[in-house]
Amino acid sequence: MNKTSKKNVLSASDFGLSMFIPMLEVKDEDKINGNFYVSKDLIDKIDKCHIYKYMDFDYLVQLIEKCELFVPNRQRFTDLREHSESFIKSLEELKNKFSIVPNYKSRSFFKSQKERYAQVWYQAVSCWTYDAHRYDSNGHEMDENYLMWKCHSSKHFVCRIRSTVQSFFSCLTSLKHDILVSDVKYEPVIFFHEANNPSRIFVKPEFYIDEQEIRFVVLQGFSECSCLDDIRLTINPHILIDEITLPPFINHEEERILKQRLCTVMGENKIHIKSSMLMEYTV
Repeated sequence: MNKTSKKNVLSASDFGLSMFIPMLEVKDEDKINGNFYVSKDLIDKIDKCHIYKYMDFDYLVQLIEKCELFVPNRQRFTDLREHSESFIKSLEELKNKFSIVPNYKSRSFFKSQKERYAQVWYQAVSCWTYDAHRYDSNGHEMDENYLMWKCHSSKHFVCRIRSTVQSFFSCLTSLKHDILVSDVKYEPVIFFHEANNPSRIFVKPEFYIDEQEIRFVVLQGFSECSCLDDIRLTINPHILIDEITLPPFINHEEERILKQRLCTVMGENKIHIKSSMLMEYTV
């Protein structure tokens, strides 16, 4: 695939300068080639609100051992709104607009728009969630979301890690891309529409509102030439993760084995490990 023209590369400014506040502006050629941007509504809670990520146990072990956080391309998401359905439709509509007068100017414009549209739909996104947004009958905040556990129950050994936006930022040992962070906004389905406005990467239909999602978008730079590039961020897992919750769908022996494996991987740098409060142990 051809490389994108440098002038058509997306930047933080395409997502609205009023939306993001740079947290990092130091340029170290060895480690820092990008900036970390946080939406204004997150500024007061970057180090106060816990965020969670569900992942397969084997991947969690690799994350700790290799000190890498895998950020998948949007095209790997299961929701059709996240990938090619909207992208292809938009390109076809744009192509039809210029099919009548296929002069050089219109073809050049179409190519430019196509490059930018592709970048909107082919970004790498790390999805996290706020789980501590419900309260029990006594008014105590509950930090587990049963629906989120069930969404991942097809993976028997899925675990949940806890962090904060500040910890995500602090755990980065190198930064080669711009990273944009914002809560996902939820719109009524009747008003929801697919669009190529970059900010739509932070919008979902309200059917998903119980996810309470927060997204880290890793902007791919000029050097990337593949539309399906995934990103691996070099991190310090002991800064990123302050707690691991084991799955509720396992038995006591499986839980013991998982704990032992994690303790071995973590070595002296221990991370708090806890059992799920749901405790749906299999027989």
